[in-house]
Amino acid sequence: MRYLIFAIVMLLTLPANAVRYELLNGTNPTGKIREFGAQTPPDIAHKGWEWRRSVIVKPGVDTTTQVRTGPVVTLQADTVTRTWTVRAKTQAELDADAQNDADNNISVGTYRKTLFEHAFQLENRVRVLESKNPITRPVFKSALEDLYKSLR
Repeated sequence: MRYLIFAIVMLLTLPANAVRYELLNGTNPTGKIREFGAQTPPDIAHKGWEWRRSVIVKPGVDTTTQVRTGPVVTLQADTVTRTWTVRAKTQAELDADAQNDADNNISVGTYRKTLFEHAFQLENRVRVLESKNPITRPVFKSALEDLYKSLR
């Protein structure tokens, strides 16, 4: 529950309409992206540098069956666009993933269950120290899922 509150607070403190700018060295994007809030970026053209509005197109990806590649950088007159693409994994990539899982001493599923159980027990120990009632596994799992979704 504490994680959920933290995620909500973080979302509320970020400006909803923040504009990002990317620094260019001449006509070469540097990859340095910054927000200036309500201010406009400084004019540094006399030094051979320029700030242009940054547009990022980064679709979601299911890493078990898909691969995200990129970015492809496109310069327009007033923007720099970074675009990633998503494609399905090839059969060779799927086979390599399966072999990698089989080669590990501990399976991904077992590893996740172990981490979940440890985090769940730790959360309830902390709640006891804070004089709060323990929470159930489904409540903890839901809070973790919400936190994970907020981080994607």
